[in-house]
Amino acid sequence: MKILHVLSQFEVTGAEAYAVTLGDAQLSAGHEVVLVSDTLHLPFRGTYIAHPIGQRGYTQRWRNIRFLVDLIRKRRIDVVHAHSRAASWVCNIACRRTNTAFVSTVHGRQHLHTSSRAINIYGRHIIAVAESLREHLLGDLGIDPTHVETIPNPIELEKYGRARTPRRASSPRERRILYVGRFSGPKGDVLRLLLKEVVPMLRERGSWRLDILAGGKIPEDIREAAESLNANRQRPCVSFHGLQKNPTSYFLAADVVVGSGRVAMEALAAQRPVVAFGESACFGLITEMNVDAAAKTNFGDTGKSELVTPAFVAGEIQRAAKVRLNRSVLRDWIRDRYAVSLIATRVQAVYGRALLQSRLPKTIPILMYHRVVAAPPQSKHGIWVTTKEFRSQLAALKRRGFTPITFADLEAVRVGEKRLEGKPLLLTFDDGYEDNYTHAFPLLKEFSFRAVVYLVTDKKRRTNFWDAEEAQVPLLNEKQIREMVRAGIEFGSHTTTHPHLTKLSQEKITSEIAQSKRRTEELSGTPALSFAYPYGEFNEETKEAARQTGFTFAVVGDAGPFALWEDLLAIRRITMFPGTSSFNFWKKTQPWYTRYKAWKKLKP
Repeated sequence: MKILHVLSQFEVTGAEAYAVTLGDAQLSAGHEVVLVSDTLHLPFRGTYIAHPIGQRGYTQRWRNIRFLVDLIRKRRIDVVHAHSRAASWVCNIACRRTNTAFVSTVHGRQHLHTSSRAINIYGRHIIAVAESLREHLLGDLGIDPTHVETIPNPIELEKYGRARTPRRASSPRERRILYVGRFSGPKGDVLRLLLKEVVPMLRERGSWRLDILAGGKIPEDIREAAESLNANRQRPCVSFHGLQKNPTSYFLAADVVVGSGRVAMEALAAQRPVVAFGESACFGLITEMNVDAAAKTNFGDTGKSELVTPAFVAGEIQRAAKVRLNRSVLRDWIRDRYAVSLIATRVQAVYGRALLQSRLPKTIPILMYHRVVAAPPQSKHGIWVTTKEFRSQLAALKRRGFTPITFADLEAVRVGEKRLEGKPLLLTFDDGYEDNYTHAFPLLKEFSFRAVVYLVTDKKRRTNFWDAEEAQVPLLNEKQIREMVRAGIEFGSHTTTHPHLTKLSQEKITSEIAQSKRRTEELSGTPALSFAYPYGEFNEETKEAARQTGFTFAVVGDAGPFALWEDLLAIRRITMFPGTSSFNFWKKTQPWYTRYKAWKKLKP
C-alpha cells in the first residue's frame, strides 16, 4: 500500500512523533510511505517532502491542493492520512478530486467557530487520539459518531527495554524533574508555571533541579526565570537540553517526569513516576487508580480546561518522588494499549474502510439465499427459491451487467491491491445445504458466476437439525465443497450448531465461531474470510468475538448500516424469498433498495 502522511507544523509536535512512529511501522510492514510537512525534526525512514502545508492563506491553500493532487497521481497514493486541521482542509479536497481514500487524525481540541461547525473537513474516517477528543468532535462539531474512532498514540516500547539508567553525577539527595514539551502555546505556559512558581516552592522544601527538553528559541521570560533560579548557585538547578531525538536516557535518569500526551506514555513505559500536566489540566501523579481517567484526556492535553494551582502541582511532584508505585503494572498497561504494532494494526483497519468507501459503489447488492430446490418443498419459513426462479434471477443479473464477487475481492480492495470494475454484487447462501451443490452450483457455473456459501460445521449432525419445523435435508460434504472451491465458490463460517448467539455467554459465542472457522477452513482448504450470524442476530459481543476469531467481514440480515464500509462486522443483506416477481427482484438489486425498505418500516 502507498501511504501519504500530511502535517502542518513549524516546530516538533506530538502529531509529528505520531506520524513518524506510525510511518516507520508501516515501512517495516512493507508499505511505501511518504511524509509531507512544513518541517521535520525527528528521524524518519521514509520519503520526506517539505511543503508549506501550514500556510493558511487561501491562495496558498489552493496551491497546496494542486500540489497534493499531482503528488497523489504521480506516486499512485492509496491512502492520504492528515494530522492537523490545515492538512485535513487541503487533503480532503485533493482526495475528492482524485477519488483517493482519506483518513484524518485529530490530535487536539479544535477552535470553535461557524465554519468548523458547518463544514466537516476531517472526512468520514476520523481518528481521535483520546476519548475526550472524540466527545469534543461529536458534541462541539456535530460529527457523526460512526465516523470517529479513538486510537491513541503509538509508542515504541522496545527502546525502553534496552536502555540503561546512566550514572548520576548529582548529589544523591537532589531530586530531578524532567519537563518535555514546547516553549510555545499552552505547553509553554506549563513550563512558565513550573519555573516561576512550582520549582521555587519545591526548592524551599528540599534540593530539586529541573531538566528541560524543548527545541527552538527560548523565550526571554522563560530564560530570565531560569537564570533567576540559577543565580548565586554553584550548581544550576535549571538546565536546557534542547530537542532530543531519543530522550530515553533523560527519562530513565529522572525522579519525576512532568508532561502530557505521548511524553507521559513514554515515561510510564520507562517506568518513571509521571505527573500528567498538559494543555487543559494537571491530572497529578499517575497511578493504577487514575491512569484510565487520565488517558481519556491524553494525560491532561485534550480535556476541558481546568484551573491549576502551583501548590497542587508542587505537592504532586513531591508525592511522585516519595510514593512507591507498581511501575511494571503501569508499563504493562501502556504496552497493552499503545504498542506501535497494535496501533498500526488498528489504523490499518481504518485505512481498509476508507479504501472500500473510495473504490466501491455507494451500495453493493448483497443477496441472501438459503436453499435452491427443483420443486417447492413443505416449508414454514420460505427459505428457498426454485431452480426456475434462480435461473431467471441469474439471467437478469447477467443481462444488467452485474459481476458477482466474493469477500476475497473485497479483502483485496481493503488492503489496496485492486479496484473493482463494473457493477459488483454478492450472492450468499446460508447453512450450506446439499442443494447448493446439486441445483445452485450448476446454474452458477452456467452463468460464470461466483458466490459465498456459509457452512454449519457440526461433524455428527449433517442435516438442518437446528430447524425442527422444517423437513430434514442433507448438508454439503467435503468432496462437494472442494469441487465448488475449484470452480471459484468461496466458503465462510456460520457457527458449529446454528445457535442464537446473542443468548449465549461470551465464552460459548467465541467457541461457536472459532471452532466453525477452523472446521470451515479444513473442509474447503481455503481461508474463511467472512462469517454469517445465525438468524441474523448480532450485538457488540458477537461482533467482538468475530473480530477476535480473525474475521474481517461478517454479514447479517436486514440490519446494520447501509454502506458496507461503515461496519465490516455487520454487513447488511437482502433476503430472497420464493415467488419474487421480476419487478421485485429488479427492485431488490437497486442501490436505493435498503434505504427504501428501512423507510417503509418506519412509515406509519
